[in-house]
Amino acid sequence: MRLMPRIPGPHGQDADMIKAIESVGPRNVALISRMTGVYKETVRYKVKKLLPNQGFVYHPEVDYGKLGLDLYWGTFHLSPKHGVEATRFFDVLGKSGYLVEYSKVVPQNRFDALFSLPQGRVAEFRLFLGRLLKRRMVLGFSLDEVTACRNRAMGSSSFDFRRGRWDVDWRKVRASQPIPLQVEQESHPFTMLDHFDLMLVSELQRDPLQHVFGIGRKHGVDVKALTYHHRAHVVKNGLIPRHSVRWVRVPAQTVPVRVTFRRLEKDEHGRVQAAASRLPFLRSEHLLKGGTYAATLDVPLADLAETNVYLGQEGGYLGSKVEIGYLTGGRSNIPVPWEEFADGRWELDAKSLEGEVVGNLRRPSNRWRRKGR
Repeated sequence: MRLMPRIPGPHGQDADMIKAIESVGPRNVALISRMTGVYKETVRYKVKKLLPNQGFVYHPEVDYGKLGLDLYWGTFHLSPKHGVEATRFFDVLGKSGYLVEYSKVVPQNRFDALFSLPQGRVAEFRLFLGRLLKRRMVLGFSLDEVTACRNRAMGSSSFDFRRGRWDVDWRKVRASQPIPLQVEQESHPFTMLDHFDLMLVSELQRDPLQHVFGIGRKHGVDVKALTYHHRAHVVKNGLIPRHSVRWVRVPAQTVPVRVTFRRLEKDEHGRVQAAASRLPFLRSEHLLKGGTYAATLDVPLADLAETNVYLGQEGGYLGSKVEIGYLTGGRSNIPVPWEEFADGRWELDAKSLEGEVVGNLRRPSNRWRRKGR
């Protein structure tokens, strides 16, 4: 296999490994060694010990289309009057409501959420949300189809691995080539999909370093059968085509920012997407049906002012079409709810899901139980 091009400077080896992990995942030590030219034992130590200890986390990127799921972007305004606690509300959606991630956006005081809904079943999910609206648990919501999305590869050439921090040259950022966001061709569901495949995908989302043997032992499944499904179904059919790598060791020194551009014309979208794609700490980007584009950034505190200047220069002319918010709380990379797959199809029942949400929110929280003691 052809070796990856070297990155100039003392941290090229680490940057090479980050790129290799993004391409083939963190488990295949031998392949990463061949791709980077780094000794296998060095790769094993860095991938499994050193990089995680330095704050790097690995996230499998699932091809939801091959699982028979479509991505939808939701926004929510929850009702404090009716005691809706966001964590408990989204916990239910994470277990059986096909939630992928969510976060609170301030100062707008709303929640953004990403869902992977069973194909052809979005009407039932809208019905569920409409029921919550009638109960006044949700004061307002929107749900839009995602037509293109990407979790950005880490801009490792702008990261100082020795000091463990970003080292951004803004002149190079402005001069760099943009990375277009392509509307991907629709993925057709994998026809042989079963519980074993979805169990593997879900478990690897929880911990991409764990071995198939450990997954089999955890669920009481024959390891040989599970190994076959991993090799012949998950890997061969690209159910997890790539991984993303993020640096999250010092959250207090990084500000999660979401820049949302609404009602964009085609030429406007091209310009703002090109500007966002140049940022080395761009986490993800989503293009919604109807012209909304959302870019999520993990901005170092030292670069926050320069980032605001850059965004103002590149998108300030759009006026009220631009919204900058800061993310707080929430969860990301929530595993697919493989238990909801039965008889070759995904289950989604609006009334049942409503009952789960209402029942969970009616139970007193630990906070109130402690208060009453």
